[in-house]
Amino acid sequence: MDLVIQLISKYYKVFVHVISWLAAFSIQVSLFSLHYGTQIAFQRGILILLIYLFLFYINWFYLIPHFYSRRKFFVYTIWILSLLLVMTILRTKIDVYYNIFLGSLKYPMVRNLIIRRFFISLFVCSFIWIVSSLLRIANLYTYESNQKRTLLQQNTEAEIKLLKSQLNPHFLFNALNNIYALVLTNSENAANSLMSLSQLLRYIIYDASVEKVSLEKEITYLKYYIELESLRLVNKNNLEVSIEEINSTLQIMPLVFIPFVENSFKHSNINQNGFIKVRLKLERKTLIFSCENSYSKNVTQVKDKIGGIGLQNSLKRLELFYPGKHILQVSDNSNIYSIFLTLNL
Repeated sequence: MDLVIQLISKYYKVFVHVISWLAAFSIQVSLFSLHYGTQIAFQRGILILLIYLFLFYINWFYLIPHFYSRRKFFVYTIWILSLLLVMTILRTKIDVYYNIFLGSLKYPMVRNLIIRRFFISLFVCSFIWIVSSLLRIANLYTYESNQKRTLLQQNTEAEIKLLKSQLNPHFLFNALNNIYALVLTNSENAANSLMSLSQLLRYIIYDASVEKVSLEKEITYLKYYIELESLRLVNKNNLEVSIEEINSTLQIMPLVFIPFVENSFKHSNINQNGFIKVRLKLERKTLIFSCENSYSKNVTQVKDKIGGIGLQNSLKRLELFYPGKHILQVSDNSNIYSIFLTLNL
């Protein structure tokens, strides 16, 4: 009994479809068997049911997902009109073959029996198509809504992990220790570095909590982060940063670049004559970002761990906000690990 309940819970939509079609078939056979006999009613019912099933489910599984959902409305309309015409003709021929004459035809507006059968068939087939479309569109809408909620939850979890990653004691202590050393040496950079850390924390805690931020804010935050990480570098000449000044009203998902840049600083051998290269530019509405670092094979690498949230979580965040609008390429050749990202905003 428990197994049956589990199966029904898992496949309840399938059960609803099967029961609905069986009920419609039974009602149709029962009605027509009174006037034309059980055998003719059953044979006709099977053929009509096959037409309805074909029309209903080709619209459900193929036409709406492939054309309607992708906003190819003209192609979808051509398909539906063609399909309705073919199915209507087939249904009309079945009624002609079995000489079915519905009671509603006794008071016709059109005297030609074939034409009357054709219009009745067209009406019924159109009704099947409308029901299929409404249910399928509602189903897709519900599915997409659930997917968005799930992805949003995953995105929130990823952002929380990212927040923890950026606020981890190791990073903060390093930054504070480096700033403290600058203060002891009366360096002019101490105040600027402290301000960068303050702005960095403010951005993470407040600004990055929204769905999208201005591109300028995200880039400013990236610069703050690189500035603080560079405090611990022995030779800053090994760090190449090329970030174009971008004055734009474009919006972007927050915390896009930091996981990749943090990964470079974490795993590079920049203090052993290695290098890190960060580049960012905007071409019209396409953002082009690359991050490249050398590393030593003597050090255990965990390349799939980007900023503590992992490459997969970064991919999920991009897929959530930019489905079909981004390309992320990751390569690892000759002790050089590189990320190349293009993003259509």
